[in-house]
Amino acid sequence: MSDLLSPEELNALLDSVSSGTLSDERYGIGVEGVSELDLANPDWFNRNQAPPLDFVNQMLERHLREFFTATLKKPLRVTPADPGLTSFADYMATLEKPTSIHLAHIDELDDNLIIVMSAQFVLNYVDFYYGGDGIGDTQEPRNFTITELGVAEKLYEVISRTMVQSWETVTRLTFEHAAHETNPRFSHFFDAADVLVTSRFEFSLDETSIGWLDIAIPKSALEPLHTALASSGQGDQQQKQSRWKAAFEERVRNAEIELSSNLATTTMTLGELVKMKAGDVLPLELPEHVELLAGEVPLFKGTFGVSNNKNAVQILERLR
Repeated sequence: MSDLLSPEELNALLDSVSSGTLSDERYGIGVEGVSELDLANPDWFNRNQAPPLDFVNQMLERHLREFFTATLKKPLRVTPADPGLTSFADYMATLEKPTSIHLAHIDELDDNLIIVMSAQFVLNYVDFYYGGDGIGDTQEPRNFTITELGVAEKLYEVISRTMVQSWETVTRLTFEHAAHETNPRFSHFFDAADVLVTSRFEFSLDETSIGWLDIAIPKSALEPLHTALASSGQGDQQQKQSRWKAAFEERVRNAEIELSSNLATTTMTLGELVKMKAGDVLPLELPEHVELLAGEVPLFKGTFGVSNNKNAVQILERLR
């Protein structure tokens, strides 16, 4: 503050505050211009946070991975990023030319979304599609060819179908293709200030990035689905946990454990041990009871004997 006010000005300001002579009328600020902020109200935070799309994006990641792995015959990795909020103008400013930008209409929400594919992803998929290794030449920016545009349309159809599947647990949504643009400067699909919820999916093959996919939906379109999104996946998650628990218990029950028993011990001096040779006899006294151990953990107490012509231990009690 010392860079803005001189010592004399600072002292005058402090005197005015302490004396009560400092008025807010000069600045046009009154009580009516102040709004209350309730930090305990979750709705205030929800307005500034991305809707909970985690479950939908997990489903979409799984469907995309299954499709591309089956189509390309290679284990393609799909990595979803956390959803984020950005204005349409700011988002468009991050895109380069060319980028495959598809506008789709959501009939049920009476709104639109955009599906955006990086040039690297489109070109690498084209290379795969025609028998290449999927690592195409994407160094020099250029416009898409007619063939590449056609493949981009096919990719959009696949992605929109997987999105329908991914949203089924939340609500039924259908996506109708409305427009396609490759130059972000000409993509006037929303108002510049419209807030979008963006979800990015990174594609990689053998630890090498082959491009990304973005799905951007207006935040206002998702607000009616906030409750459904927040509760989505809970039943599915509980079902998965139940299946996992049953499978885990089955594996544990069928796990093989080696049991051992120390039948007898004796003590001798180091000198006696050094003098021992083949044929020497060690006198041992078998204990009345022995313990069965798993590793070093005693589990049962029993007695040593013979059963069906085999050495055996008869269990008397459980120790644990």
